[in-house]
Amino acid sequence: MRTRTRLSILVALAVWLPVRAATAHFLVLRPSTDIVSAGDERTIEFDVVFTHPMEGGPAMEMDEPRQFGVLAAGETHDLRERLTPVKVDGRTAYRATYRPKEPGDYVFFVEPAPYWEQAEGKKDGYDMFSTMGDHCFPPT
Repeated sequence: MRTRTRLSILVALAVWLPVRAATAHFLVLRPSTDIVSAGDERTIEFDVVFTHPMEGGPAMEMDEPRQFGVLAAGETHDLRERLTPVKVDGRTAYRATYRPKEPGDYVFFVEPAPYWEQAEGKKDGYDMFSTMGDHCFPPT
């Protein structure tokens, strides 16, 4: 009987944990395009939104990120001055543009400012730091 009880608990956790994680909030860094090809408009627009993407929103209030930048050709470039506040669902979010200078790999990153989590009664960080298309990448 103990084995059956343990198995029931494990199955319940296996079902509950992914659902619980799906309701979390995320900082979404969404580029206007994943790939810039020759002949394309080379300016990339980024939306930086604090939201519940698995639920389709709503956006949540956020402060200006502590860092926003790009790693290109082995060098890190600070892009914070490019951030412009915008409203999404009536809440503060940010938008930025970037034009790659030459072909290559560009890794964009954002570090959010802490936010007030009312339910926890404390300042906290975000659950995820960036996304690319539909794929979420946790901080490393």
